Amino acid sequence: MSLQVKTTGSIPTRVWDEQAMQQLAVRIRGDIVYRSQVEGLDVRDAPFSAYSDQPITVSFGSETARRLAPKGGSPAYGRGHPRRLIKNGRAPVGRGWTITGRHYADGYGQYKSESRRGLVSKSGRSGTLVDLTLSGDMFRSFRVLRHSRYSAVIGLTGAPRVYGPEVDQRRQWIGLSPGNLAMAQDEASSLVVEVMERSASRVTR
Repeated sequence: MSLQVKTTGSIPTRVWDEQAMQQLAVRIRGDIVYRSQVEGLDVRDAPFSAYSDQPITVSFGSETARRLAPKGGSPAYGRGHPRRLIKNGRAPVGRGWTITGRHYADGYGQYKSESRRGLVSKSGRSGTLVDLTLSGDMFRSFRVLRHSRYSAVIGLTGAPRVYGPEVDQRRQWIGLSPGNLAMAQDEASSLVVEVMERSASRVTR
């Protein structure tokens, strides 16, 4: 999943160069990550929808657990996968039952909050901020994939290419929000000045 960024008619194309396009793409990538990860806002600049409060069980061997090891909650016993919850402080009766995961009666938000040891995001909001982050892999993999003089492509790499689109479908974050677009226009204008200064420097040498 990727996002294509192009220059607009407000950019003087005669002085614009490939270095400026790369710089702009890197800044846009950073703005999108900050909005999504720190501010918890979607492509409309609106808060992400709340996490589900439906009970969930996270297996130690799951992809979710690989990204964020489950902590807290209640023990979930199983033979290869979580199936039973602990009752009356005792493990299930019978041979072969082991703790194979953790159960969260209050849903995904509880899993994330307790597994991240109750850390509060930089935004300072109380409770569990919907910031789409477990391990940070998805945002680290969101990179400038390629660029030319007048356009660039920003997208996911590695494992997040598989689960990232599903995350984006539930809570859309890949894209330029109105706030991102305004920042991009300001950043492009400042880069035009830098490009002109580079050009002038080359001429006077």
